[in-house]
Amino acid sequence: MLAILAIFSVLAEPRLPVRVEAGTLPNLIRVTDHVYSGGLPDGPAGFDELRRLGIKTLISVDSAMPDSLSAEKAGLRYVHLPHGYDGVPADRAHEIARGLRDLPGPIYIHCHHGKHRSPAATAVACVEAGLIDKNQAKTLLRVAGTGKNYRGLHAAVDLAQPVDRQTIDLADPSFPPVADIPPLAKRMVDMDHLLEQLAILQKGGFPKSTEPAHDPSHLALLLREEYVETARLDEPARRPPAFRDLLTAGEEQARLLEEDLEAGRPEEASKRLILLKQNCTACHEQFRDNAHP
Repeated sequence: MLAILAIFSVLAEPRLPVRVEAGTLPNLIRVTDHVYSGGLPDGPAGFDELRRLGIKTLISVDSAMPDSLSAEKAGLRYVHLPHGYDGVPADRAHEIARGLRDLPGPIYIHCHHGKHRSPAATAVACVEAGLIDKNQAKTLLRVAGTGKNYRGLHAAVDLAQPVDRQTIDLADPSFPPVADIPPLAKRMVDMDHLLEQLAILQKGGFPKSTEPAHDPSHLALLLREEYVETARLDEPARRPPAFRDLLTAGEEQARLLEEDLEAGRPEEASKRLILLKQNCTACHEQFRDNAHP
């Protein structure tokens, strides 16, 4: 009888990876008893929730600067090992695998939304470290909702293999709390944040505010300047003409968005915001999401 009950107990327990209901942590997934994947912790409340889960270390694979201060207040260690949407570079995968082996756990690996980069990085590193098999790695992407159009991330998981201890030992053990971010990636992160803020204000009809951080026309001005400053970087000159064309088109749409908001034309501004999002999507699809590792 006890043997039968034990079998039913095993069958009743969900096979990992599995989604976990969370209050403030986007797309929280338990990959193993030692490893979780998800989105950006939402301020102190998010870090408090991580602490309640027993998390000891966070590994951010997002390009944005980690909120190390909130993590420290919650008694958590932050490690910043960012990578792009085009795949998980081998060196970075080995570093994360070493982190899973050497850093205090349980460990939470996150990107911004927890849908694309963090599931892929977690899957690859866990396969390398021998924590999950290839089927579980692919299940993780499915549970997280990783888009099929992120071909580089899917390819990285398809190619992932367990590696020997010596390979992991050669990975950089410095585990920085904040990594150096290339200027172009930093600009793109800032643009995304401004677009998110504008989208929130759009829901309320773009209400004007005396506070610059909450005034839609001021945010549009900042967005336009981000496009201008991005075009001045060295890297766009090395990119294909189509990349620079999209940058120019985005700058023009941001300028018109600023004009519409200054003139109190919320309907026109909404249309401009849609065009800006389409511009970003087109750029991502061509130059960010689909390269193979």
